[in-house]
Amino acid sequence: MSPRARATVRIVAPRDRVFAFHADAANLAAVLPPGVPLRAIGPSALGPGARLRFSFGPFAGVGVVLEWEPPFRFVDEQTFGPFARWHHEHRFVQMGRIGPDAGVSWVTWVTDTVDFALRGPARVVEPFAGILVRAILAQKLLRTKALLERRPATPD
Repeated sequence: MSPRARATVRIVAPRDRVFAFHADAANLAAVLPPGVPLRAIGPSALGPGARLRFSFGPFAGVGVVLEWEPPFRFVDEQTFGPFARWHHEHRFVQMGRIGPDAGVSWVTWVTDTVDFALRGPARVVEPFAGILVRAILAQKLLRTKALLERRPATPD
């Protein structure tokens, strides 16, 4: 059984907006922690069957969107690249929240789950890699939260 890493965050924003942010691979550069060498190459709009080219340090890779259920979830999987397996599910659950002024604001819970496996001799470090992948997912989601909850400046 391959290792699994999961992280969840609550973002005060409507699900459609949060999903749209995740559906643009160009946003990866803004949310990955410093030092994670993953970069999207080429077209960044995701959708059913979309193929995404990426680099992971010196390695090239290709991922494909296997499942596409906007604005609830999507699944991408590495079809060529540095991992023996990389299956990544993004889930979005929206809930209403009543504010002090009796207005409703939308909260979206985002959960990233990755099932992965390393290649060859690197498999011996998979338990440690699981800790690292989970930390990267958590940081990615916290950085996404910070970007999406940033309020635009209001004119005087």
